[in-house]
Amino acid sequence: MALRRWRKALLTSTRGQIIDRLRSADRTVEELATALGVTDNAIRPHVQQLERQGLVLRTGARPGARRPAVTYKLAPGAELLFSEGYVPFLDQLLDVLGGTLGRDDLNDVIRTTGRRLAARPADRGAPFAAPVQSTVAILKELGGVMEIEKRGNGGNATYVIHGSSCSFAAIVRLHPEVCLAIESLVAEMAGARAHARCERLGDAPRCHIEVSPRPSRNRPRAARPW
Repeated sequence: MALRRWRKALLTSTRGQIIDRLRSADRTVEELATALGVTDNAIRPHVQQLERQGLVLRTGARPGARRPAVTYKLAPGAELLFSEGYVPFLDQLLDVLGGTLGRDDLNDVIRTTGRRLAARPADRGAPFAAPVQSTVAILKELGGVMEIEKRGNGGNATYVIHGSSCSFAAIVRLHPEVCLAIESLVAEMAGARAHARCERLGDAPRCHIEVSPRPSRNRPRAARPW
């Protein structure tokens, strides 16, 4: 319900109405102004701001009375601002998979999905901090608000990724097991051990992902006592 109220508020704003008109067809500033019953000068700054934000793109030009008029369209991905179908679909999909596969197999599928979301596996030769930073960058691209806390120094240093806004908050509220995808994504990206703890108090889940180096495969074996 809160998301619907947010979308309604967005659509009633001038920029929201511009975006809504561009969903159906490419339009010029003049056409948008006519549709909204305002002047060209009232619309132009909003279109320019939406273009800077990457929500609208120029597509070409149409002949005008004095000069060609630029046409605009909605940028790919901007439709996500209006879609209400993803969360209900994922909710039902996870319910169906859980009933068909069983809980353990479903968790394996979720972990595999998280690993596939990783842009690339960690560079094993890079300092541990570098892949952790790259991992946080990916989580931010997915919509999370993340900060890194470093614990310890040198080779014993570990990290905790604190998420004040979860990338998958809407579905995590319905299916907490989705946190396993984030855990697996972090482990794959950072080339490390990852353990996710999620706070699900209130409407905004917050995650804390503990990241620590995996034991070195080249660690020498302990000498045998003779």
